[in-house]
Amino acid sequence: MNIDFDLEQVGERTVAIIDQENLRSNAGAVALESFIVAIDPTMKPPAARAFRQKLERQFGLPVKFLLVTHYHADHVFGVAPFKDTCVVGSTELAASILKRKDTEWSPKALERWKQNNPDEDTGWLDEVEIIIPTLSFEGRLEIRDGDQFVELYHGGGHTSCSTYAYVPHEKVLFAGDLMFAESFPYAGDPTCDPDRWMDAFRKMLSLDFEKLVPGHGPVVGKDEIEKHLAFFEALRDATKEAIRADEGSEAIRIPEFYGSNDEKSPWIKVTLQHWYTFYKDAEA
Repeated sequence: MNIDFDLEQVGERTVAIIDQENLRSNAGAVALESFIVAIDPTMKPPAARAFRQKLERQFGLPVKFLLVTHYHADHVFGVAPFKDTCVVGSTELAASILKRKDTEWSPKALERWKQNNPDEDTGWLDEVEIIIPTLSFEGRLEIRDGDQFVELYHGGGHTSCSTYAYVPHEKVLFAGDLMFAESFPYAGDPTCDPDRWMDAFRKMLSLDFEKLVPGHGPVVGKDEIEKHLAFFEALRDATKEAIRADEGSEAIRIPEFYGSNDEKSPWIKVTLQHWYTFYKDAEA
């Protein structure tokens, strides 16, 4: 597999890798005074191993912590090369991983994945190990190193276990999949809570940062959160309008947004169905 990628400089001591095609998800890290905090490992263990090596070579420091932002495979499957570090996630993340460890992510399930995709490079699946977080938290956790620190927040939203990381002294925020920058977000996970997601956006906007590293898409600024929040609020209102009219999810008038008129996108249909059920149940 092609694991040739560069670290993108985001702040003085903050980096990210942005590569959708090969790595399947973004990742990032900040070097504190004596150790590195990594945020997500990418999906594939060979790429995650190269990511860690590049980090430690560039900064001359060890990776001591890895934050896994949520339970989706493109953020969990690459953890193995970091398993000797302190793997951090929300309490909900640990529960979500345990729920799937022996079922949809079992060795037999991964072997079926390979068999069902014979034309793809799936050899990396042999290196996948499902790792349970070493350190779980709820609400907020601070990782401090001297005068520098990283703030971790469990906000939920995209999934019930979704977290994000804020580096005050670098003015950088790592949003995980709470942000699909410059694209239509995947908001159809069974545990997705649109209201908590919007609350997470509002909390992010209250923080003092200049650059945001998303789970998918390019590095952006605060204005991208404002765009997504406005879209989410409009989609919520449109969903409730369809419910009050006793119409189905297909009647939801989608606000104009990135790719919102792409009828081929499976994300849009799943998102609308989930939001319709979520708000219908809430008003029942």
